[in-house]
Amino acid sequence: MDAYDDDSLDSWLDARFDFVDGDGNPLEVLPTLTSPQSQAVKAVIPGILSGVVCSPRKEKKRRIQEPRLNAGRKPLAEKFPQLVSAVKEFVCSNGYKADARRRTSTARSCGSSLGQVRDHVINSVDGIENVSTSTVRRLLKPPSQARKAGNLYRGLVDAKVASKRNDVRKENIDAHFYAARMRYRLEFSMEFEEEAIVISSDCMNKVNVGGLAVSRYHQLRRVFPADDRPNTPDHDFPAAKGYKITPSGYMVLRRQEGSEHETTDKLGRRVFTFPRTGPAYIYNRVDTFRPVNIQSHVNHLDEVLEKEAGGRKVLILSVDGGSDWNPKSCVVHVFLSRLFKRHNLDILCLTTYGPGQSALNMIEHLWSPLSDKLSAVSLPAVLPGETVPPSNQRDLTSAERQRKEKVMFDCAQQRLASYWLGSSFNGHRVHVETDPCDGQDSPWDDYGEVHAVLKSATKKKMTDHPDLLAELQFVSQHCDRRLGEFTLMKCQEPSCDDCRRNPPQSLAYNRVQRHGGMPSPVIDATMDSEDGGRHYFTYRQAMGAPRQLPDEAMGLFRRLDLGRCPLCRYMFTSKQDKKRHMSILHSS
Repeated sequence: MDAYDDDSLDSWLDARFDFVDGDGNPLEVLPTLTSPQSQAVKAVIPGILSGVVCSPRKEKKRRIQEPRLNAGRKPLAEKFPQLVSAVKEFVCSNGYKADARRRTSTARSCGSSLGQVRDHVINSVDGIENVSTSTVRRLLKPPSQARKAGNLYRGLVDAKVASKRNDVRKENIDAHFYAARMRYRLEFSMEFEEEAIVISSDCMNKVNVGGLAVSRYHQLRRVFPADDRPNTPDHDFPAAKGYKITPSGYMVLRRQEGSEHETTDKLGRRVFTFPRTGPAYIYNRVDTFRPVNIQSHVNHLDEVLEKEAGGRKVLILSVDGGSDWNPKSCVVHVFLSRLFKRHNLDILCLTTYGPGQSALNMIEHLWSPLSDKLSAVSLPAVLPGETVPPSNQRDLTSAERQRKEKVMFDCAQQRLASYWLGSSFNGHRVHVETDPCDGQDSPWDDYGEVHAVLKSATKKKMTDHPDLLAELQFVSQHCDRRLGEFTLMKCQEPSCDDCRRNPPQSLAYNRVQRHGGMPSPVIDATMDSEDGGRHYFTYRQAMGAPRQLPDEAMGLFRRLDLGRCPLCRYMFTSKQDKKRHMSILHSS
């Protein structure tokens, strides 16, 4: 208010102060002002209160009413004690594992709806003739305790509406061993960070050409105009057999600047930290015209190393161990040896997680965001100006259909690359390349011949291919083959022309050479796990301990009982493998 009359000023003062004399008796203050402007009122208040004891009025305390005991209706769970047990029994009898164990042909359910639980309560609990699904829901655990609505749930039954999960992996009794060995390799690369490069490689699920690029079940997380929203077909039928693009990925694991180089594990032991992300390179390719195999991978790695290696002499490859990266395959060994020589590496190590554990490979985390960018996207399976895919044009010859399909696939690959253009993952750039259908693989393009010779190699057959036999002999002299791992290392033999012309130069090589090879996980007998399992030495402890024979702690190695080659570091994986290795490489 800008102005006050006598009554309003009196009300204003009376509302804010108690006026008493020196003995505490109340006084009446009836001020009279001729200029009722607010600033003037504030100026004359000290004169009005002259000789008067003024104290701020005490605010009246709000009376808090004590809650009445036994107020309101009694909760249903207290009124009917058997209610909670009935809900628990029904929910547990229809659980996910319970459904898998069920051996009856009667009606069954995987999980329970709130309506089913309510009907069971009405039918099984005496005295309850009707109950709402909301009441049943609030007997369960809240979907999210962080929300205010979570306070409405009583949590008497340890159950709630489940969220989808898909992290079930194939059980492998040696999974711990494989994981420990992978950690050894990654910590080794961090100890010699200036000399080693780590690349995680895998192929993404094939992208469809014609129809939706990825499954329609991928969630949309982008904004569209209200009148221009995606409307996709109700089925994901492909346009034609083989109309797919295969993206091959290579992620260079790189530690972020400023991050800690060392830390402690959960047992308080000092370990090296290692990165899980880095710049990625994606190469799109059509299997129909240019198959994805170890040759394409090695050719791609040749380009990646030219850009990222920076003169490093140690290469660690983390792969899934599939057919194109199988550590047991002689074809894989030959092509890796070519990469080893071309880049003058001191050590090349290809290692895997255990069978069924490929989801642990670091590049796997990249596929989800790339797939999300393709949700609701359709890559056309027709040429510009046409409405029918080449595979459905009946009047074309085989050569004409192939020519059209190459043009169509190249257009689809370019369009696919445009959706990923400028993408990044965890702050690192994703580079996208396209392999044209009419392109030529370089620097190696003899996969068909190598595979045809080595898939059923014999001593007599290898004598007809002396160059390929020489490559296998080089592999035999420089490899350290183990279960799920393949390593090439330079030697120090004077008779080896390759290593004599290009001797090893890295400190990492010297460290491994002194140890007698890449370390293998060693069980720490002094430590017991709480769950009855076992602990392995850390990488540092393993490098400082006396060398043990590789894979001695692996259950699969003991079960196979095939041993190692007495003339080289080659571990046998089958009786046939042993027979072929000895006859081709070590027979007189």
